[in-house]
Amino acid sequence: PHGHPIPGPDLQPPPQEGIPLEHIEPGVMVEVVQVSDRDARVLRHLASLDLRPGQRLRVLTRTPIDRLLQVEIAASGRRVVLGPALARAVRVRLTEPSTQGRP
Repeated sequence: PHGHPIPGPDLQPPPQEGIPLEHIEPGVMVEVVQVSDRDARVLRHLASLDLRPGQRLRVLTRTPIDRLLQVEIAASGRRVVLGPALARAVRVRLTEPSTQGRP
């Protein structure tokens, strides 16, 4: 339910899908593909923010020093702020063409 892939016949997990949300620049639309379940408190908090696999988000802003991300959940329009630890716990994939990482 958290987007973690099931190991194959060799019992090795497949490569992780997506990239950490913390690496996404403002203005980019993404889809959540996985949320970390390593820490139950983090998982519950992300669930309370409605950050779950399948949810589409747009990164609105990133503060330069403490790297807080403000994201908007597409389905509800709700805006939430995530610190670096929470942004690392959410893996996403791009949902629209992006110039991220290009000059």
